[in-house]
Amino acid sequence: MTATMPPTTAATPTVPIRLQNLNSDLAAHFYERTEVLRAATITLLAGKHMLMLGPPGTAKSDLIRELTARIDQARYFETLMSPFADPTAMFGPIDVAALQQGEYKQLLSGRATDADIVFIDEIFKSGDGALQALLTYLNERKYHPLNGEPPKDCPVLSVFAASNELPQGEALNAFFDRLLVRIEVDYLHDTTNFTGLLRSSGPAPASQFPLTITELNHAVRHEVPQISVPDPVINAYVELRAELKEDGIVASDRRWKQSIRLLQASAYLDGRTGVTRDDMQILDHVLWTEPPQRPTVARALINKISPGSAEAVEIMDAMAALERELDDLLKNQTAEDTLRTWAASESLPKCKNAETKLNTLRQNAQAKALSTKAIDQAEAARSRFANRVVSEALGMNMAAI
Repeated sequence: MTATMPPTTAATPTVPIRLQNLNSDLAAHFYERTEVLRAATITLLAGKHMLMLGPPGTAKSDLIRELTARIDQARYFETLMSPFADPTAMFGPIDVAALQQGEYKQLLSGRATDADIVFIDEIFKSGDGALQALLTYLNERKYHPLNGEPPKDCPVLSVFAASNELPQGEALNAFFDRLLVRIEVDYLHDTTNFTGLLRSSGPAPASQFPLTITELNHAVRHEVPQISVPDPVINAYVELRAELKEDGIVASDRRWKQSIRLLQASAYLDGRTGVTRDDMQILDHVLWTEPPQRPTVARALINKISPGSAEAVEIMDAMAALERELDDLLKNQTAEDTLRTWAASESLPKCKNAETKLNTLRQNAQAKALSTKAIDQAEAARSRFANRVVSEALGMNMAAI
């Protein structure tokens, strides 16, 4: 039976616009999490699952909790795994009252079995029993009750898992492959954002035009799959796969196939009816297996998304080298005068030259109606580094400038 959607009026923005507004509201509350929020929203719209890899205290669970809270009537379940966690902790405990009457069954309500969005912390610490149940849950959206009853269909749209370490062992690696989107979440880098975090208080603001779980489900099952994927994007996929294989980065055929839905979700979120090469940016969080592979994936993607963007890539590499140099200076407790001289005579002039080059590249790309994704990424890297130099090498408060 197809869900009946409420009529859209001039006063009610479309689903993509409401999701964009939701992301903007949360990005203003969760500093340096714009990319994570977009990836999480795309994951939801694609009906896939996501791994958030990073240390404790980086707002991983809080972000997903707040995202779910802005989807009316969405059912949420959260759990922490351990090697000794029984599957019943996630899917439902044994009904003690029924057991006393000689009947063996589980209480499945209020658990992952009837949740729309699920957050699992420390997922790779799960024991074998929990992992087996989770694999079926992720792949088929089903749970097999312990008493042998027929499998229960589960309404889950997406599972968001968190870990501060990569999986070790064949069983965990098979499970790792089921988490289509993998994004690293680190501590705040920008001093200004850290200052804002210290001064912040209260929850993120509620959305003016909330989205319902019925609308989200309709988008996932009916609207996103209708987004067209043109031949040039498929051709770019074929070329990208071959290039990454030459670099020793190999993703499963299942991962490549499922990632197409992520591109459709990205286009839908941006309000488009067809996928473009720009939507391939989400693959930055899909095609790597180990974090050191990410720069190689990112560079290959930039060349596919924005052909001829080699200069922007070179600037990103230069900024990364300068960041490493700054890290070494700080680690070695370099004298303040030496730090200031390095900042004023070397790093900041290079930042200024990079800014001038990027502005020229952007003007040329816009004149030819080409993507500026690579240029935008390079500018973000340049800006981030410049802020670090001002705050960490010159000792100036960016909030006061």
